[in-house]
Amino acid sequence: MLISKMLRTIVVFAPIIAALAWVVFNIQKPAREQFNRDFLGKD
Repeated sequence: MLISKMLRTIVVFAPIIAALAWVVFNIQKPAREQFNRDFLGKD
């Protein structure tokens, strides 16, 4: 069935997407703080 294929795809990709989002968020947060620190430092 098409629905079961979609569910299987969601089950497979949801943890991957969640992990990627977590990694991107954790990389961007220090980068944003560093950017603000450099920007404020230049001011």
